[in-house]
Amino acid sequence: MENFQAITGALIKARPAAVKGQFLKSVTLSSTMGPGVRVNPSKLS
Repeated sequence: MENFQAITGALIKARPAAVKGQFLKSVTLSSTMGPGVRVNPSKLS
């Protein structure tokens, strides 16, 4: 969970100032060979 919060925090901080509205539209997590699991980006906070 800490790793996920660190990467999402870094992505949100790297957001360009010109971007308006929702920055992360979709997020999918997966292991190397595992299936992807969708995460709702609006509930990341």
